[in-house]
Amino acid sequence: MDSKIQQLIDDVKNYASTRYDILRLELLEKLSLIIGLLILILICVFLVLIAFAYFTISLAMWLSNFISLALAFCIIGAVFLVVTGVIVAMRERILINPLVKVLSGILFAEQPAQATADTHQQQPSTTAVATTSGGQATTSNEEVEP
Repeated sequence: MDSKIQQLIDDVKNYASTRYDILRLELLEKLSLIIGLLILILICVFLVLIAFAYFTISLAMWLSNFISLALAFCIIGAVFLVVTGVIVAMRERILINPLVKVLSGILFAEQPAQATADTHQQQPSTTAVATTSGGQATTSNEEVEP
């Protein structure tokens, strides 16, 4: 009786340790997805800003054909201020809500149930029909490999 209780205590300790390890691995997986997403966003934002800077400088140079260069840069600056105002006014819908949706999708995604019982079950067998050189049909049962 005492050995059964000790075995039960050891099993509970082993179960708790395994659950803790699984929790740590799931947390590591989710954090790696979030960090990877943030790095991707930072790289994309950086590249878009560089392209945007080149575009705005070329637009100001083109506008300088019609108006003075300083006035062209002032007009582009004013457009940036208006765009910034719109983004700030709509930050909930444009920035915060999509970010929260993506992060909650990563953090609270349902993990597929691990079907350990399914991996130990025998696969269904199929019947193969072969013809011998005499024209007779023979059958054989074979295991189907996944």
